[in-house]
Amino acid sequence: MYRPESVIPTQILSNETTLLHKIRSNNHYADVYFITSNGKKISAHRNILAAYSDIFVQIFDKTSEIPVQIHVNVFTVDTIQSALDYLYDKFDAINGKEKEAFKFAVKFGIQHLIDACVSFFKDSINPTNVYEFIQIAYSNNFDELKQKCLQILVQKKEEIDPTKIAKLPSNILFDAFFFKM
Repeated sequence: MYRPESVIPTQILSNETTLLHKIRSNNHYADVYFITSNGKKISAHRNILAAYSDIFVQIFDKTSEIPVQIHVNVFTVDTIQSALDYLYDKFDAINGKEKEAFKFAVKFGIQHLIDACVSFFKDSINPTNVYEFIQIAYSNNFDELKQKCLQILVQKKEEIDPTKIAKLPSNILFDAFFFKM
């Protein structure tokens, strides 16, 4: 699969570890644990998570126990770790896992991570994946992503699997039919 060139500054992609990522790597002061369906605990810090998401703020405000435990049965350990690593300045942690990281970000309202995933989606749309990305765009009302997907649908319709196009909701088909370049 084609991977667009990174928009992350090269100093962050280097082997240099940022302070936040060093904090993430040290469980000593962790005060949040994500608990997976198989009981694995993944540590994090309330202050970091709260800075990224009002949903985390609400979770933390509703509980008095420390460490806070957040049960996340619908995400794999790898997805949770990648999303959290991204929040702790390891921006390449979601490479190749953007769709899963996006779902995690939507569930917990992490706009910074949502934006990073959508940026990747926009840069990687092609005739084989446009079907999936256009549904993400419409279900989340991402106008730029919608426009890019519609453009691919119109310009490259011969390359797109017609059985997938037939499964698209009528509002998307309508927009594609009347799309002006």
